[in-house]
Amino acid sequence: MLKNSWWNDIPKNYYQSFYKTELDDQHRLKIGLTATLDHVCRTGLAMSILMAMNKNFASGLHVRKELELLEFYKAFAESDNPADVFVEPPMDVEIKKSKSSGYSHHLKGIAKVDLLHFDSPYSTLNPELNAEYSMLSKNKRVIAQHWQHADGARPTLIFIHGVVLDSYLLNSKLFELNWLYQQGYDALLYTLPFHGYRKEPNDLINGLGFFSRGFAHSNEVMLQSVFDLRILMNYLEQNGVTKMGVMGFSLGGYISALFANVDRRLSFVIPFAPVVLPIDMVMGWPPLSTFIENIMKNHDWNIQALRKATALHHAVNWKPVIEPHRLMVVGGAGDRFTAPRFVKLLHEHWQGSEMYWYQGNHLLFLNHGQVLHRIKNFMDRCCEINPY
Repeated sequence: MLKNSWWNDIPKNYYQSFYKTELDDQHRLKIGLTATLDHVCRTGLAMSILMAMNKNFASGLHVRKELELLEFYKAFAESDNPADVFVEPPMDVEIKKSKSSGYSHHLKGIAKVDLLHFDSPYSTLNPELNAEYSMLSKNKRVIAQHWQHADGARPTLIFIHGVVLDSYLLNSKLFELNWLYQQGYDALLYTLPFHGYRKEPNDLINGLGFFSRGFAHSNEVMLQSVFDLRILMNYLEQNGVTKMGVMGFSLGGYISALFANVDRRLSFVIPFAPVVLPIDMVMGWPPLSTFIENIMKNHDWNIQALRKATALHHAVNWKPVIEPHRLMVVGGAGDRFTAPRFVKLLHEHWQGSEMYWYQGNHLLFLNHGQVLHRIKNFMDRCCEINPY
């Protein structure tokens, strides 16, 4: 488990380190080819994020204001109590239901589907940001697709998508959520802030509003993501769900990992190819890395300071409240978005958690069936379901 001063203890050039998984020598060609593909796709995403951020970092004045806002968050990195950061949401939020007919092409065989929606009562942790943040009206409308069996509440998988990958159809196919439903699980597909219907009109690309308004804004978006989903968890519990767990992919994996520190109700937590140290991760993503290096150089900041200013929503900053045997980390040996060194760091922080490496990169799971069966068996064990 990392020390509470991990932002100083991890080397500055950690993003340049390399970790060889147990699969690298066994499947050298597969890992090498998929890693190369990730390098190409990663550069495209880095350029898109850079374009989205540029309009809000157009002058030194904007950057100085941003860094002043970030100072507010540093004290929370040293807190021992996650409740100082992850405020418990109210229990009386009205959640409305409508039919999810617009997504019916991937719902074959599912008995009951509702689109859940409500207005988020989230207020920013940093009071200086609240007026501006509350004006983002599209983002305030929280939505999730809820799949249910006809005979009442079942153990429920809460799924959190990756950045820009909010499509219910894509995620249901990529992670075989329909198959998990057929195995007896209900599912809740949660749409992250600034994605899909929650995208603000001025955002150039779906999902990049998560980052485009600066680091302080991103801090608040991370906290809102957890806050809003806990409201949906309250809804599930109020409607008879006694066992629920969360699995998230990439950025969704980052958010799901936070839940291990926040909510004891979860039967399992499965970060899949998760982001772990976002500042360090993007330091290996040119040309975005050059942009961040210039900000630090011109304004007397360093990577340790940026880590600390964003540490309040790092899973490695907190001790999990979920038992280790209910935590499973899944990573791709050829993943060069969320590289194995980062995934390994989360697993080591969660002492006693289960680690599973798959053949492939960030989006390509070459042993797809094995991965999903391993996940399903883990969920069964945590929910005390006998598959036989």
